[in-house]
Amino acid sequence: MRLQRWRMSKPLLVTIPISHYGERARWALDLAGVDYDERHHLQMFSWVAAFYHGRRKTLPVLRIGDRVLTDSRDIVEYAADERGAPLFPASLPRKEIEALSDRFAGAFGVATRLVAYDWFFRNIELSLPFNAGRAPALERRFLSLMRGSAERVAESRLGLNPPALAAARQLIQTTLDDVAERLADGRPYLLGDQFTAADLTFAAMMTPAVLPPHHPVPLPSPNMLPAPDRAAIEQTRKHPAGAFALRLYRERPLSRGSHLRSFYVRSGRSLFR
Repeated sequence: MRLQRWRMSKPLLVTIPISHYGERARWALDLAGVDYDERHHLQMFSWVAAFYHGRRKTLPVLRIGDRVLTDSRDIVEYAADERGAPLFPASLPRKEIEALSDRFAGAFGVATRLVAYDWFFRNIELSLPFNAGRAPALERRFLSLMRGSAERVAESRLGLNPPALAAARQLIQTTLDDVAERLADGRPYLLGDQFTAADLTFAAMMTPAVLPPHHPVPLPSPNMLPAPDRAAIEQTRKHPAGAFALRLYRERPLSRGSHLRSFYVRSGRSLFR
């Protein structure tokens, strides 16, 4: 019997559990009050899930019936424009919000991801359980067994090397200082008195750098990390921009996603558990 897609009555969000791009999409849906199902897939397996659901190589993907959104930016816009999330206030220039959001989700988001994978692989025994989220058991077992290969794939695909890490850390510091300067006049949010997609995107992209305790997918506490990594996280948390990101997480609405572990179904039974 041929494989059939799992047809959901609610929107289906497909993510890598600890991905900050997945968190950007998740947060937008939560802010809009959307009830959705979420399916977690781990690195490498995510390529299969992304192609299956969205005919591309990266997650997140949001399926709404037969409609598919394949980028966190598109999911944010869907949450705002079609589901009412207050992310583009009419009193503020939308183009400015979009430009700031794209800046954070672009090179800055890539930089924070690179630094995160650096400490992730250096603390692999600690990291793997948090990385797993609610992904299928098969994926969790495979990644645990093949973690050496996974690290080599990550190094190749992400450019995980000392020069790239140095450049990423410099970009992160420059961005943090720019955000702190923007907030220095006492404004509560990046563009004034109203929370926007730019604030959401900045906080989501900061996730690997501050490990917020209010993140909907559990993350390790800095106290669990070796001293150098713990010191780096704590220093970023104390930076005005890091403290701002943590404050936004404290204000973040609770997640409305229901978690699923199955991937494909055959005769109503999951092939992945």
